[in-house]
Amino acid sequence: MKNFLLKYAKNPILIIFLFIVLIYGVPALGKTSQIDDYAVVIGVGIDLGKEKKYDVSFLTFVPVPDQNFTERYKVVSAEGDSIAKATNDAELYVGKSNDYADKWIVM
Repeated sequence: MKNFLLKYAKNPILIIFLFIVLIYGVPALGKTSQIDDYAVVIGVGIDLGKEKKYDVSFLTFVPVPDQNFTERYKVVSAEGDSIAKATNDAELYVGKSNDYADKWIVM
């Protein structure tokens, strides 16, 4: 045990690493999966409809936690006085927050 503690005393970076793992790693294990919170938006369509209302349509990929991977796409439309209002209404219809696919694309 003494040799083990001396090893950490000689390398203080290991103590810092252990501290970071305890502070950030343990709470991350207790969090829910992001699959339960987000629907990934693949495409967005915005139209100006009658009565100056915006119609926003989203092509979303809704991840489903399952052993077998199946792709499920859903088209969600909402109408609102502004684009932000229509986007918020579309999130309510899906039941998940929209997350845009361009964040996930690595170039």
